[in-house]
Amino acid sequence: MRVTVPTGLRREQWPVAAAAVIVVVPAACSAVAAGQERTVLRVVMADDWASAPAVTEVISDVEEDHAGLSVMVQAAPFSQIPEVVGDGIHRGEPHDLARWHAFAAAAADLAEPLDDLWRDAGLEPADYLPGAVSGITWGGQRYGVPWTPTRWSCWSTTPCWTMSAMTTHR
Repeated sequence: MRVTVPTGLRREQWPVAAAAVIVVVPAACSAVAAGQERTVLRVVMADDWASAPAVTEVISDVEEDHAGLSVMVQAAPFSQIPEVVGDGIHRGEPHDLARWHAFAAAAADLAEPLDDLWRDAGLEPADYLPGAVSGITWGGQRYGVPWTPTRWSCWSTTPCWTMSAMTTHR
């Protein structure tokens, strides 16, 4: 089954959509295609992200586009995500996706390498700045997908640009 990212996503929605589609959705959709009645993707992320409109919209779009697929988000304070992920693993019910620092999860032995999924999706480390790739790499293997090609973002308001006599770029 071919999985595509819904068109018309706002720029801030792409990181969530990319992570869900590239890493998790293909495996889940394969299970749905294989005849399972319902597949539930278990996701853990920081509580402020879990309720963000961009996140809930992308999840709704993915569920709507893939019959038989449900996304269950567990919100947790960011500092407790390692504990939540570890508890799920120890109970034999690991989360399918965690919005967390990939290198930290790998260092704690709470993540699996995703190099094969990078290869299958046609992702290339050269498409990202080295700092973005190093943040998801541990022991020479990739354990995630960078949120952006860089490692940081800079936000400002239009009045700030106007006061500085600089032009805005949209």
